[in-house]
Amino acid sequence: MIDFEEGRISVRLSEGTYYCLQRDVAKFCFLSADGSCNENGFYNTILPRLHEKRVAERKRLHKVLTKRFIDKIKPEFRNEVLNELDDVFNVVLYEDKGTRYHHAKIDIRLSKENMSYFADIFSLLKAQCIPKSAYIRNLLNQYTTMRTEERECICYAKEFAELWELSNENAMVEYLKDGYVENMILVTVDLCCYDNELYVVGIVWHNEEAMLKAYRLCEFKRYKILYEECKIDEELLKQADALIADFKYYDCPSLVLERK
Repeated sequence: MIDFEEGRISVRLSEGTYYCLQRDVAKFCFLSADGSCNENGFYNTILPRLHEKRVAERKRLHKVLTKRFIDKIKPEFRNEVLNELDDVFNVVLYEDKGTRYHHAKIDIRLSKENMSYFADIFSLLKAQCIPKSAYIRNLLNQYTTMRTEERECICYAKEFAELWELSNENAMVEYLKDGYVENMILVTVDLCCYDNELYVVGIVWHNEEAMLKAYRLCEFKRYKILYEECKIDEELLKQADALIADFKYYDCPSLVLERK
């Protein structure tokens, strides 16, 4: 059910999809000021990004279908056939219409920005007689088929892109965690092999000691850029790269680097 005037959405899901989504709300740190899980913020973040991903996938598929089949279809049937083929992957990959276990339900209130964003999409779905809530369920089904780091990137796409670019320049950022301010020179955003999560890894100075520190991307939220490019001792950087390559930061998120 969707009440677009109020931006309210109720979607029934399979229990497997529902519990994956519930775990990710907490796992990826979507928390309110009082520490409770911010489910609404989570869904308002991932739904437009999932739709953008879906549109991009459909465009790529359409190009492949056109390239391979355009000469094999009579001109008067081309558009109709290609459009039908283009829509097949939704049903094959992510549709669970035939299941009988939609026992779970989520209730979402879309932000004003997302209400505006989805207006054209919902109008198109209405014209095609496709239930809006079924399309939202289809997007969420797609989300739960992704690997952990892919789901995290959906949640923190902007932060990942910016931090990755800044790490290429060894930029310095100011980071606030638990009321403590720390300055860090970014080294990389690394995919850890032990938990398949993304970590922001950098060098900080504490009592004149250089230390390699790592934070989960989803926890590295409150930061600002201090310097877009920093010079860093090559020996320290080599040590840091060696530790990162072996994922040493996973067992010990704070490692002392030795100056020679």
